[in-house]
Amino acid sequence: MNDGTVVHTVERSAGTLAYRRWGAATLESEMPALLLLHGFTGSSASWCDIAPVLAANRPVYAFDLPGHGLTDLGTGRQPADMSLFARALEDTLVSLEIDAFDLLGYSLGGRTALYFAITTSLKPRRLILESACPGLPDEESRRRRREHDEELARMACDDGIDAFVKHWEQMPILAAPACGPSRPAQVTNRLRTSRLACRPDGLAMSLRGMGTGAQPWLGDRLADADCPSLLIAGEADEKFTRIARDMSTALPNARVEIVANAGHSVHLDAPTNYASLIKSFLTTPNEGRSIAPKTDRATNG
Repeated sequence: MNDGTVVHTVERSAGTLAYRRWGAATLESEMPALLLLHGFTGSSASWCDIAPVLAANRPVYAFDLPGHGLTDLGTGRQPADMSLFARALEDTLVSLEIDAFDLLGYSLGGRTALYFAITTSLKPRRLILESACPGLPDEESRRRRREHDEELARMACDDGIDAFVKHWEQMPILAAPACGPSRPAQVTNRLRTSRLACRPDGLAMSLRGMGTGAQPWLGDRLADADCPSLLIAGEADEKFTRIARDMSTALPNARVEIVANAGHSVHLDAPTNYASLIKSFLTTPNEGRSIAPKTDRATNG
C-alpha cells in the first residue's frame, strides 16, 4: 500500500522532482490518476489528510513544487519557472506511464496546474482549481508584483524563516477572517509547523521564478484548457471568489463552487465538503464535452 509516507524522487534534466503517492500499488481501477499541486510554503505533505480520502479508487500523486519539499529544480541564478516545472512534470508522467490523469492545484499550485493544462501536450481529463488565478493581465501590474515578491524573497533570505512566516501569515488573504472562521487550532498549528520547515532560499526561488508577477498572463488562453473544470473558492475569500467567477466565463466548460465557512485554503477550512465536491466532480459521467452546465453556487461546509 502506498500511503504517502514515502517521498519518491526522480532525476530530470533540470534537477530532482519529488512526489508522494497514495493508493494500492496494484490498484485495479479504470479511474485516472489524480495529481495534486500544493500552495506556496506547502509541500506534497500538505495533502496527507485529504489524499487518502481521494485515493479510495484511484492512485493519487502529490508533487513538491520547485523551492518546496525535496524538489530541486533550477538554480539561485536561474530559478525554476512554470515552463521548466511543466516539462519536468510531463517527463515524469511519461516515465511513470501515467497517460490519463486529473489535475488539482491550490493557489500557487492552481496557477501552475492551469499553466500545465494550457501549454503542455499531456492534457488532464479534468481540472480542479482551488483559490487560483490566471496571473496578471498587464506588464505594469506584473512588474509591481515582481518588485513585491523580490522584497519577500530578500526577507526570507535575510531575516530567516521564523520572521518570514510571521509576516506571511499576516497577509490579508491568509489572516482572519479570510483564513476561514471555523478552522480548528490544531490545523493552524500544523500549518505553521509545515511553513517553518521550508527553506528560505527555496521560497525565494519560488517567488522569483513562479510568483504571480513572474508567470505569463493566461487569461487570454483559458479557452485552451479544453476540459471540464471545477473552480473552488471560500466564501470568506472575496478576491478569489470574484476571480473564480470571472474565469468561469472564459473557460469552455467550468463550474464554480463557493464553499461556506471557508477562506483561501478551502481544503483546510472545510475538508469534508471539499473532498465531497472533488469526488463528485471526478466521477460525474462525461457526456460529450460538457459534464454539467456552468453553475455558481454556495455549498455549506
